[in-house]
Amino acid sequence: MRYRMAVILPVYLAMFAGCYATAFLLRFEFDLADDVRELMLSTAAAFIGVKLATCYLSGEWRRSYRYPSLHDMLFAAAAATGAAAVLFVANQLRLFGPIPRSVILIDWALTIPCSGLVRTGARIYSEILFAKRPRKSTRSTRRALVAGTDREAVEILRKTQIIEGGYQVVGMVETGPYRGRTLIGGVATFPVSTGWGRLAAKLSADIVLIPSSVPGDEVREIVSESREHGFETRVIPSAEQIVGGRYKLDVRDVTISDLLRREPARLDMQRIRGYVEHRRILVTGAAGSIGSELCRQLLRLQPAELVLLDQSELGMFHMTQELDGAVDPAIGLRFIVADVTDEATLRRTMREHRPQTIFHAAAYKHVPLMEDNVREAVRNNVFGTKTVVDCAAESGAQRFVLISTDKAVRPSSVMGATKLVAEKYVQTVAALDGAAATHPSGVAALHVRSDRLQPVKRPAEAGHYEPRMRCITVRFGNVLNSAGSVVPTFRRQIAAGGPVTVTHPDIERYFMTIPEAVQLVLQAAAVGESGDLLVLEMGQPCKIVDLARDMIQLSGLSYPDDIDIVFTGLRPGEKLTEELFYETESCSRKVHEKIYSAARETPSAAVLAAQLNELRAACATSEEECRAALWAIVEHHAGAENPPALRNAA
Repeated sequence: MRYRMAVILPVYLAMFAGCYATAFLLRFEFDLADDVRELMLSTAAAFIGVKLATCYLSGEWRRSYRYPSLHDMLFAAAAATGAAAVLFVANQLRLFGPIPRSVILIDWALTIPCSGLVRTGARIYSEILFAKRPRKSTRSTRRALVAGTDREAVEILRKTQIIEGGYQVVGMVETGPYRGRTLIGGVATFPVSTGWGRLAAKLSADIVLIPSSVPGDEVREIVSESREHGFETRVIPSAEQIVGGRYKLDVRDVTISDLLRREPARLDMQRIRGYVEHRRILVTGAAGSIGSELCRQLLRLQPAELVLLDQSELGMFHMTQELDGAVDPAIGLRFIVADVTDEATLRRTMREHRPQTIFHAAAYKHVPLMEDNVREAVRNNVFGTKTVVDCAAESGAQRFVLISTDKAVRPSSVMGATKLVAEKYVQTVAALDGAAATHPSGVAALHVRSDRLQPVKRPAEAGHYEPRMRCITVRFGNVLNSAGSVVPTFRRQIAAGGPVTVTHPDIERYFMTIPEAVQLVLQAAAVGESGDLLVLEMGQPCKIVDLARDMIQLSGLSYPDDIDIVFTGLRPGEKLTEELFYETESCSRKVHEKIYSAARETPSAAVLAAQLNELRAACATSEEECRAALWAIVEHHAGAENPPALRNAA
């Protein structure tokens, strides 16, 4: 700091003295009489002293000179304006001078651009004179191409020019429409149509740096050409993803998430904050892949309290290790180990914490495993959802969000069937009309329906009025890297030397990343109305065999030379393709650029109540009876063709 001030003070002294003298010269048209010259010299010390004091008090010298920003320039202008105001008042009070007021005004007009020039000069020195010299003499420096010319790509170029990161950018490749050859930071741009291999050979580049903003299909093309022409590819995370920000040049290997990356959704953060900030939130399944990411993103929005509930003790232990001490202490964090079917514990938890919004992510999701555990799937996915919804309504929650799956569309598996029934129950609760209606459980209606305020028919709270609970279902496909999903399985098989097992050469699934899915869930909860079934836009489905080949290639191996792919046949309950909509949902309306509201017919509360009673009774008998009762509900509500496994059991 002492060295820094030893440089800064003389520079600012010279700058302020020069501005002051120039102001006098301009005011008197470069003809200073003796008395004017004497006035200038006698007041210079006080004048410059006030400006130096203003810089010190405003923190002007603590701001970065190597990385100046528009904010720094505006702050410097504000500091110069403050100093001019002080000098004007002091001059009026005859504390020194009197100095012509026009001199103060001219000095102020000169100080602002000069302050900017000082910072610009410091950056020019650090980036061009200081940063370039050692780079040329470094033998380990790698010649790199940068994919794209957008803001993130230019930021990568800047980082390589001012930081010893071991890279020298020799070309920037326009991945969109080519706007003609230009120079960015002294580096030429090229059209992607030239070909990555040709550009790498022409510019002697041995690596391509890929910003995190490049779409997945373009990343896939770059990676494919890199294997063919022998250069490397690396992804540069955005500034928001880098710990240490602009002072560090992070690179990482290309991952499968990069190949399936899509354009980020534009979120309405104001509406999302409206139901999260300073509110009480509960997340079930909080230790799972979706639930844990929900908690992370919710915490960034500053809720008053976040209650995490999951039946996995180990999972909740990991969440406490991750979150305890890492979040704002003003946010109340509560970790509860409990089963969503435990009605007494849920009711006690909601009565104690009074959550205003509930995200229900707890569910059994593994399709083949649930085929052999029908009763447990029904108990958790159907009656667990029912218990959470009922307790949420009783506690006065304002918003309930069910996380569903594309496997609920024309289900062929026990897991998909249970999620469909859960969807129907949430829709039915949302459609209950007033306190006189009948709840699907057969008990008196809860206060979850009507745009008007309705009394809650409970003896202890007779005459009390509460608003309706908004019930929303969000449906989406597979998420990458979720626990037990195909990506971790492939990664483990590749590490073991193969083979990679795929059930069928034509099987395909919709995929999105976990953070993207959670962002859209938060947005859906903001835009959805009660009873809405919201479907996330999943893009184009991806063949699982292509996913396997990509992962083998990203591991530095080749198919079939190093790692083979073996087809094992479809597993029980598995379909070749998944769907996001029923045919009756074809008129779905778009409520967000990546969210659709499915037009579904609300089931009859009385019918669903009878069906759930039959399902509960069947669960108490045998797996076969439970399976038959479950599929009877599916046939009634979905009109789907019986898959062999369920037809035989029925």
